[in-house]
Amino acid sequence: MDGITSVGLLIFLCAGLILRGGYRFPDYPSIGDYPDEKALVYLTKTLEPGSRVGTYAPLNAWAAKLVSVNMSVQLRSLETPQKFVQWMQDEKLQAIYVEGALRSAEASVWSLIQEEIGKSLEVGFTTGEDGIQVYLVSMTQDPN
Repeated sequence: MDGITSVGLLIFLCAGLILRGGYRFPDYPSIGDYPDEKALVYLTKTLEPGSRVGTYAPLNAWAAKLVSVNMSVQLRSLETPQKFVQWMQDEKLQAIYVEGALRSAEASVWSLIQEEIGKSLEVGFTTGEDGIQVYLVSMTQDPN
């Protein structure tokens, strides 16, 4: 009888804890609420599969079925915005994907990108100044 009483009390205690309501259920964000998910949706809706995108980390480009063109090591030696525009043309880029890692680890590359916003790059998508940004390449200018 002691075993049945113990089990009954344990069930009663668990039910009381559950029904008490003092515990918050985890507030998980919905699918599509994260900035990188929003950027991924933008990329898939805006660019054709196989389009070439300049990236620091290729994951979102690959997820959108795009070709990632690495912008870290090879762009460090570019000194002028004109050389950057020429590089974009040579690589046949259709967009540039910028995230926090690029801005912090590749400050010189980020500086070149900033120089071209409103010129050869137009803002396509942004989650804010320090968030993810996608710039569409618009080659209306001669790089020379």
